[in-house]
Amino acid sequence: MKARERFRREVEILSPGGVVEHRSVVRLLAWDAETERPWYISERGDPFDRWWHDWKEGQADPEDVVVGAVNVVRQLAEALGACHEHGVVHRDVKPLNLVVKRGVQEPWPTIIDFGLAYEFGAARLTDSTEGVGNRRFSPDPARSRMDDVPPWLDVFALAQLMIWMLDEQVSQRTSWPRPLHWRYAKYDPELGEDTLLAVNAFNAACAAESGAPRDGTECLELLNRLFAPDGASSPASSSVQLQEMHRARRRGEASKRLVEARIAEEVQSSAALAETTYRSLREAILSAAGDVRAAGEQVSVAVDQDFRFGLVGATDLLWLHVGPSDVDIQIRVKVKVIPSSPPPPSIAWNVEYWRRHLPDDAICFGFAIEGGVVAAGRGDYLDGRWITVSRTGRLYAHELEAGFGPYGDNDLGGSVEGPGEVSSTQAVRAYALSLLTNASYWEYVIATSERD
Repeated sequence: MKARERFRREVEILSPGGVVEHRSVVRLLAWDAETERPWYISERGDPFDRWWHDWKEGQADPEDVVVGAVNVVRQLAEALGACHEHGVVHRDVKPLNLVVKRGVQEPWPTIIDFGLAYEFGAARLTDSTEGVGNRRFSPDPARSRMDDVPPWLDVFALAQLMIWMLDEQVSQRTSWPRPLHWRYAKYDPELGEDTLLAVNAFNAACAAESGAPRDGTECLELLNRLFAPDGASSPASSSVQLQEMHRARRRGEASKRLVEARIAEEVQSSAALAETTYRSLREAILSAAGDVRAAGEQVSVAVDQDFRFGLVGATDLLWLHVGPSDVDIQIRVKVKVIPSSPPPPSIAWNVEYWRRHLPDDAICFGFAIEGGVVAAGRGDYLDGRWITVSRTGRLYAHELEAGFGPYGDNDLGGSVEGPGEVSSTQAVRAYALSLLTNASYWEYVIATSERD
C-alpha cells in the first residue's frame, strides 16, 4: 500500500503540469497510477555513472574534469532548487538516480526516481523504523525518520556526488558503507592549488547542516562564488589585474568557507553534550530560584529559551530576576562557542584568549553564570563562574574576576582566572543559591530601594 502511495506521489510530482518542471528533472510521457499495476513511461537517458567515467577518461587535463563536474553539479543544483522551491526534497540523489539526456549535442544530467521524495504538507509515508535515502550519499540523520526533512539533505548528496566524480580511487571504492568525509577524498595530484581549495571548500561547506547552503538555490550561489561560471576564469575582455582580482576573491571565499566548515563540524559534534549539560544547569538554577520563591521572595524569568548559540559573542539562555522589580538581583546564564579549530580573523583574538583558560579536553561550548544587581539601567555584576564541559561530560568551574562592574564592559562580564576546578550540577545549584543569599547584594537592593 505504501509503495502505491509513493508511486502516486512520484507521478504527481513529475507529470507535465505537475509540481516540478525543469529540464534536469525527468519528464513523464505517459502513465496510469490508478490501475492494479501502476506504470509510467519517462524520457530515456544513458546511465550517468557510465557516461561520466567514459567522459572523464577522454579528458587529458584534470582541470577540465573539475570544470565538467562543477557544471554537472551546477545543473543539478538548479533543478533541485526548483524542487525545493515547490516543497519537494528528493532524498536519494546518487549516480544511479541520474541519467544523461540522449540525442542532443551537449548532453546534460537529469534526476530520476522520485519514489522516496518528501513533499511539504503531504502525508508522511516514512514510519519511525524506516531509513530513507542511501548509505553512501545520504547524511546519517536521513537514515532514520526525521521530524523535519530539510532540503539540505539534497545539498549534502550533491557534495558527495562531487567527491564521487573527482575522487581518483572511485574504481577501488566498490562499496562505501557511509559518506566519504571531504578531508579523505583523493584528487588528481596535478590539480592546481586554487582548484583544490575551491573543491574542498564546496564539499566542506555542504557537509554539516549548520552553515551549509539551505537548498539547491543557495548551493548554486555557492558554486558560482567558488568557481568561475562555465569554467571561465573571468570575462575575456578583463584585464590581467581584473582576472587576478576575480581569482583572489574566489580564493578568499573558499578560505572563509573552509574555516566556517571546520568550526561547524566541531560545533555539530559537541552540540548534543552541550545541550544536555545546559538543561541540567538550567534545572539546577531554577530549582535554587524555587527555594527562594518558596520563602516568599518575588522571582521572575526574563529569558528562558531552548539551547541556541552564535559564533560571535555570548547568547543569553536564562535570565532570572529576584526581588523588587525596580532593583533586583539577577542571574544570567549564557553560552559561548570557543572552537579549537582556527577561527575567522574577526574573532581570533577572543577565541585565543578564552582557549588559554580552558581544559585541553573541553568541548567548544561553555556557559557563563553571572550574578549581580541591576538598578536604573546599570548592571553591577559582582560575581560569576565560567562553566566548561569536557568531552567526557565533566564540568569545570572557572572564577571570574570579582567586582568587574557594569555588564556592558565585557560580553561575559569579566575575565577568566585560573584553569578551573572540577565541578558538578549540584555545585552549580549551590553557587546560584549563594548569589541569591549574598548579603552584599541584598544590602545594595535595600539601600537603593530606600533612596528611591
